Amino acid sequence: MPSIWVIDDDRSVRFVLAEALRDAGYAVREFESGRSALEALEGDAPDLVYTDVRMPELDGLGLLEALATSV
Repeated sequence: MPSIWVIDDDRSVRFVLAEALRDAGYAVREFESGRSALEALEGDAPDLVYTDVRMPELDGLGLLEALATSV
């Protein structure tokens, strides 16, 4: 089953999207920040990342750049 990581600092957006993906049969992990997703990457890797672009500290574009260099 493909795993999808949902990264969004807005709890309600993260919840709705994650639930819809779970209902569609995907394994979903939720993260409230880009930093927490990067920390989780050390032990796991998603098949797909859905991230908000505007987040404090590490935005979505910075997160995608960090993911690209770590894979």
